[in-house]
Amino acid sequence: MSRRLPKRQREAPALQLEVRVPFSWRLCFVLLWALALCSAGAAASAQAADKLGPGASTACQLMTLLLLPLVCWLAWRHRAREVWQLLWDGQQWALRAGDARGAALQDAVLQAVTIQVSLDFGDFLLLGCRPAGGARGATVYLPLSKAQHPGLWRPLRWALFSARGLRPDAA
Repeated sequence: MSRRLPKRQREAPALQLEVRVPFSWRLCFVLLWALALCSAGAAASAQAADKLGPGASTACQLMTLLLLPLVCWLAWRHRAREVWQLLWDGQQWALRAGDARGAALQDAVLQAVTIQVSLDFGDFLLLGCRPAGGARGATVYLPLSKAQHPGLWRPLRWALFSARGLRPDAA
């Protein structure tokens, strides 16, 4: 006969995670930007060849090759600065930009978010964090792995999946 735990013991404990974008995630981001530039360059090259001749097509290809390192460098730098604080207080998820020390010094805004588990591979999660309550703002995707947060992995998964059945404004 199983004994039912009191409600207080079933709730996930409060937690705070500092999420830094891992190297592999940054590399995938850069490769996607490079692929987008190459696709746009190929399309421009084909259009230029049809309308202006092969010389213009070669110029488009050369411009794409010259811009490729710049685009990759900018994409790498953009993702390098991303650090997020993900907080669960037992009732609501919240997200804040910056590491714990920097956020405290800069009075970073703590924004209530609704979490959606986009990918779950057991030891890897991709979380989509949307502003809660219809607030404006883009969805922030956070890649999390057990290797990054070994001590908080079980409480994190507990908090994510125990609040799943709640209304978005209560989760």
